[in-house]
Formats: sequence, C-alpha cells, structure tokens
Amino acid sequence: MFRGYFKSEGARRAPYLSCNIGFPDAPHLVTASVDLLVDTGAETTILARRVAENIGLDLATLPDGGTSTGIGGTTATRAVRADISVEDYSTTIWARVQESRHPIPSVLGRDFMANFALFIEERTGRVLFLDQTDVDRYGLATLGNP
Repeated sequence: MFRGYFKSEGARRAPYLSCNIGFPDAPHLVTASVDLLVDTGAETTILARRVAENIGLDLATLPDGGTSTGIGGTTATRAVRADISVEDYSTTIWARVQESRHPIPSVLGRDFMANFALFIEERTGRVLFLDQTDVDRYGLATLGNP
C-alpha cells in the first residue's frame, strides 16, 4: 500500500500522488519528482507541458500521442515512455504530454491505477493505493460483488 494526499486549490481539495518519473528513451534526463492529480476518469497519465519542459523533454522529438479530451476540452498530445515509481512499486507506461500551453495539472490516469484498489476519502484526507496483497489482507476481494 502507498498513500497519496489531498492538496487545496483555492476552495477545493483534490487527491494527488507524488511519483518519481524517469524516461527510459531519454536516459540523459534526471528522474524527477512530480505530483499527479488522481483522475479516475482519465484513461492515460498526462504530463502538463510546463512539467515536461522543466524536466527537459523535447516535445518536438516525441511521437504523436493523439488527442486527449477532458473537462477543459480537447488537446493534442505527444507520447513518451515513462518509468513511474512510488515507494517500492515501479511500472513503465506510455504517458502523454500536453502540446498546448493551456495550464492544466499533470494527471495520473487509469493506465497506472489499474493494478490497485483505490480508496479516496476526503473526510479523513486519505488516498490509498492497495495492491492485491493488501486487498486479500483486508478481506476486500468480494467487496462490491453480489
């Protein structure tokens, strides 16, 4: 199990996860710590353009990532292989990088979250990612099943 946190943004609070992100196809870049908005409606993980540029990614060299549609509209993206790690868990996914300069948060998508049971409890400020061992340990395997 690892934990995320809630961050206040004006009057609203949103769940985030702090991750380390590296790029196996760009080993000259240093692994960076990035806070990602936990978005259960997002299919893929998306890095905001400003975050990608701060890390040193050259968007012009990345392949087309298609378009991404969210609450704020549709934006073109670039694709990049990303090693994402949290505590002792690590995985490689194809993340997208926003092409436009419109300010958006970097988003943790279901491509990362698919291997976890996710508990978000705003009242107590808990954001928990449980793996299968945790699910079994806490007897949650049948939770929600008839």
